[in-house]
Amino acid sequence: MLPAITVRSRSSKETAVNALLSVGYDLLGLEPDAGWLRVELEGGRRQLLSGSVGKTTASFGDGNPFTLTPEDRTSGWRGGLRFVGGGSSLSFVAEANAEQQQDEVSLGGRLGVTLDF
Repeated sequence: MLPAITVRSRSSKETAVNALLSVGYDLLGLEPDAGWLRVELEGGRRQLLSGSVGKTTASFGDGNPFTLTPEDRTSGWRGGLRFVGGGSSLSFVAEANAEQQQDEVSLGGRLGVTLDF
């Protein structure tokens, strides 16, 4: 059995500003009671203003402590593509997004359904 790991407390803080611009286009639904579909494109930047991520110190059981030093965080670009649509009692959203930070790109997505009773 492996000994338990003990992680000491650390302090991190970060202040950032997000600037995003969204553009949408209605594909369907020009009639008030009809189903509707909208596509939206969003892009912008996340700019870090200040802050730092603290070092993490830990040890296995009563063993010698070791320290993990984080990489410096960097600002980066963000973007997304979203489809939103529905009808009188049902709506849905499907979204894919990406964020560039530390010379890497993270991808994400979201699906949602709303029912009106």
